Amino acid sequence: MSRTLYWTAAAVLSGVLVASVPFALDAIEDDASGERKTAEQGETPGKREYERAGYFPRWASYQRKFQVKNLVTSGAVGNLTTIKYAFAELDSEGRCSVTAKASSGSSTAYDDYVRPYKAGASVDGVADGADSPLRGHFGQLMRLKAQYPDLKINLAIGGWTGSKYFSNAALTQASRKAAVDSCLDLFIRGDLPKSGTAGGPGAARGLFDGIDIDWEWPASPGYNDNVHRPEDKRNLTLLLAEFRRGLDAQEKKDGRRYGLTMFMPASPGDIKNIEAAKVHQYLDYGSLQGYDLHGQWDERANHQSNLYDVADDPGTPGKFSVDSALNAYLDAGWPASKMILGIPMYGRGWKGVPDENRGLWQKSKGGAKGAHEVGLEDYKVLIRRKGTVYRDDQAGAVWKYDGDTWWSYDDPELVKVKAAYIKDKKLRGGMFWSLDGDDDRASLSTALFKALS
Repeated sequence: MSRTLYWTAAAVLSGVLVASVPFALDAIEDDASGERKTAEQGETPGKREYERAGYFPRWASYQRKFQVKNLVTSGAVGNLTTIKYAFAELDSEGRCSVTAKASSGSSTAYDDYVRPYKAGASVDGVADGADSPLRGHFGQLMRLKAQYPDLKINLAIGGWTGSKYFSNAALTQASRKAAVDSCLDLFIRGDLPKSGTAGGPGAARGLFDGIDIDWEWPASPGYNDNVHRPEDKRNLTLLLAEFRRGLDAQEKKDGRRYGLTMFMPASPGDIKNIEAAKVHQYLDYGSLQGYDLHGQWDERANHQSNLYDVADDPGTPGKFSVDSALNAYLDAGWPASKMILGIPMYGRGWKGVPDENRGLWQKSKGGAKGAHEVGLEDYKVLIRRKGTVYRDDQAGAVWKYDGDTWWSYDDPELVKVKAAYIKDKKLRGGMFWSLDGDDDRASLSTALFKALS
């Protein structure tokens, strides 16, 4: 998927609700149970451990040569409460699938649970057996979980290139139930399709502790003209209610709790397409996208993850920041204790940036060359690049500039600032996209862990 889950210019800054032909809907009813009270939801960060989550993307192993084992060797796993495996996808019927081709073109089943690991690449130093039903990333995550029993592993569905059919899944009561049943069958009950000796009934049972919904974004064409409808705003709420009902039912059977979380947009136009005052009641928490506020789709070099609005910013009418996005949710009725703050482990960059104002807000000649993608570079690579590091403490932003190439990113010092913000705002915790971008000492996740401990 080449990390193209990030926003295009239209997706970032457009607040336009795309018109479409009205669809006949089933009668819409609110969940009669009202807000679901749970021990975790009722607590605040002052009474429980801060959430420290990180995404592990499927493509990390073949694009970045980053394996689950690297979370152990770097020490990152000890900094985390939750790993979110990204991504499962929905087929055109709106049902979870691991047999369809992933957006990257590779088989999701092969990456997830078929590919065998040799002893040297395995979390516990033991090679996968030829007849093992759970290999691949799923097998490695299961072994990781055995070593770190307090660690939660959640399954993320969707992403920037994998949200095409969420609207179909959410459309009717029947489609919502079918979507939930299919996702729980595969990832909670663990009934994976057979592929040779891999998979089978219950093969992944016990691996995942919850579901993370990453619909990017309701009522928006998003990536590659996703299926989208004006009804998505209401249907998202109903889909989450259905997921919560399905997980509740499974909890009663298994005697254990399953979490439900959601990735939340920062763009003002996309926030308006979420029923914030209703959605949160079905979730343990939402993860606020605290990055991609700007990128190579913009003409001017600009901050991609600034904490606060910048008064003189000429590139963002109305301003754009993590704080303004969070306040939009809080003003709409979202509890601070049910939001975690997204932090990037990568930077956004521009080339041909004039040497004025230390490059900030200057017109560029396009996206800077990255190791894997134009305009994007991992933190672990950025720290080795030449250039002077500049800080704007008032904006909560950092950039590196060499007189031509300009990169906006987060470093450990800025992570500490954001940890203080999390505490001050009484948020639930922090989240990283994505774990393969950190350095081999896990500097970013360690900074968050120490600051929130």
